[in-house]
Amino acid sequence: MMKFVDRVKFANENPAAWVATSDGDQPRVRGLALWFADEKGFYFQIGGMKDMCRQLLKNQKVEAAFHKPGEPAGGTVLRVTGVVEFMNDAGLKEKVLADRPFLRQFGLAADHPDLVIFRISKGEAFFWNFETNLEPKKLIIAGAAITNGNTTARLTIESNVSILREKDVLTEKNAASPARKIYYIVQLMYLDQENLTDHHRIYWNFVRAFVKVSPNSMKLIDAISEHVLCTRYYQALKLIRRLIGYEHALMKRTMGADKEISTIQSGYVSYIN
Repeated sequence: MMKFVDRVKFANENPAAWVATSDGDQPRVRGLALWFADEKGFYFQIGGMKDMCRQLLKNQKVEAAFHKPGEPAGGTVLRVTGVVEFMNDAGLKEKVLADRPFLRQFGLAADHPDLVIFRISKGEAFFWNFETNLEPKKLIIAGAAITNGNTTARLTIESNVSILREKDVLTEKNAASPARKIYYIVQLMYLDQENLTDHHRIYWNFVRAFVKVSPNSMKLIDAISEHVLCTRYYQALKLIRRLIGYEHALMKRTMGADKEISTIQSGYVSYIN
């Protein structure tokens, strides 16, 4: 059974890709050389002046196909479908300039806005060849929350990836109360670890606001925060469900408790803005 590392190896060995983007309602496909792939995703470098960059800024959904020619019946194709993530990392930009020195001939430097690097890190990847054409697709799903369909399926997780079941997922739209906002930001820590610094900053602002106006929650908040500090985000989410229950009980009490919840909510607004 092939694993994610097999996808990475295939892409690195066959870096010439065809990449599809959307230009409004019109698909656009062009050849593009992969820079490299690793356990975090598939990396590409493009010019910021290109139409492709403009299209990706408007719609981050993308698909890439890598082809290994020379095999019987047309060879093997790796298809990668996902959402691009722009990488504004000075170290990565210096590395791509070292790997592709010809870029400097176009006046590009690490701080030049037209030196653009993006990564496909969250999505699906599967192989295709003529022999397996009619078989069900064997997908690799990375950095995703899995929602239920109307048929039974079996998922085999073969890489170090964070997964949440549908019943555990809280959307941003439904994170409407203070405790639910805490749940949502810890959920982001679990699924989006590239932006942990921002998520942690928001988390500590949230819990400080909660404890300030509801001191009785301190013990539970401390337990949640210990899991967060130890990167046990899933365990933290389980405890935050208790915090949501505590919050719900407050809301059902006196008008004073409702005022307390409103005060916490106001505290969040001031922190976010």
